Amino acid sequence: MDVGSLLFLTLSCGALNVESDTPLAQCPDSAATQAAIAERLGSSDIAPHTLRYAFVTDAQSGQSYVRVRLYNAEEAILLERLIPLENADCSSAPLAIAVIAESYLNAVPAPPPSSTSATLPQVQSEQTQAAQGAGSRAAPSRRRRLFRFEAGGALLRGLVPGLELGLGFFFAPQGVVHAGLRFQVLPVKHHEQGLTMTSSSQSLYLGSGWSWPFVPWASLLLLPELGLHYQRAQLRGDDVIDTSARTRLVPSVGGRMDINVQLDRRFWMGAGGRLSTWLGGARFTVEQVHGQALEVLALPTLDWDAHLFFSYWL
Repeated sequence: MDVGSLLFLTLSCGALNVESDTPLAQCPDSAATQAAIAERLGSSDIAPHTLRYAFVTDAQSGQSYVRVRLYNAEEAILLERLIPLENADCSSAPLAIAVIAESYLNAVPAPPPSSTSATLPQVQSEQTQAAQGAGSRAAPSRRRRLFRFEAGGALLRGLVPGLELGLGFFFAPQGVVHAGLRFQVLPVKHHEQGLTMTSSSQSLYLGSGWSWPFVPWASLLLLPELGLHYQRAQLRGDDVIDTSARTRLVPSVGGRMDINVQLDRRFWMGAGGRLSTWLGGARFTVEQVHGQALEVLALPTLDWDAHLFFSYWL
């Protein structure tokens, strides 16, 4: 049987239709789920129902679950449960699904269709108690974490080391607003026309993008960004052209891409890169003692860095 195929179990005088809402996922195993349900409910006398399960991941906490929903013949949801997966281990999920279905369906006699809705509240209460007694767990009630703090190192253009701090706010399961500060540890020297310019920049980045948990323990971050760079530069050559340090603010536009890997429930490790272009003029102008002003040393307008960081969910 394919993972995405339907399992239709004939159970004495009734039937249970089992479907996967995530047919491409390897969790839970469809064959093991089929065997567990058949073993638990193979001799039961139940009314027609549909059971659907799906593999889902909370993008904020990284916790993975198997979501189980049970429908009646009118496609009304009778029951919904989340089965937590510890360390992305799916081995116990098929049995948990079967226990949830058995606990609910065995508590319900095969009623005529007209009486199903009238008995639903009482049956749901009985099923909840039975499922808890059988060891199934409902969705945890812990607070959803919305903020993630990051700190790490960066390698800037010119192979210059840097430090980076960041804070992300997850306003949706896969939507994030992010702010970051990048500090250049050592200045960069540019040589041209016999002159040397020493420059450094400290950067602020703001962006909003997407975090996609493509597997239970890792996610991909795509983040368009706007930047503002505080640049300090000083030109040195001879006594005529030596200048004092100058500063300026330069905006930029670009983006970053990161891969984040879960270490435990709160700690993650990430690596990625950023590419942006600076906006505005990039020439450095000096006033000569004699003659007109001289433009020298075009600073690079394309900026990039590679970074490695650790993050903590607040």
